[in-house]
Amino acid sequence: MRFLRELIEANKTMVEYQTMLRHSKLHPRFLLTPIMLKEAVQSTKMEGLQSS
Repeated sequence: MRFLRELIEANKTMVEYQTMLRHSKLHPRFLLTPIMLKEAVQSTKMEGLQSS
């Protein structure tokens, strides 16, 4: 049940972020790069690897 709530919350956040991207005057790359970097760091931590 907890996983389902987290999945719904993640989906909601993605929709909000996509809306922000559509209405932003900035190029999406400037907004996506920090998110992609954070995801990569979290992924390597889950695998037990060190990253900075």
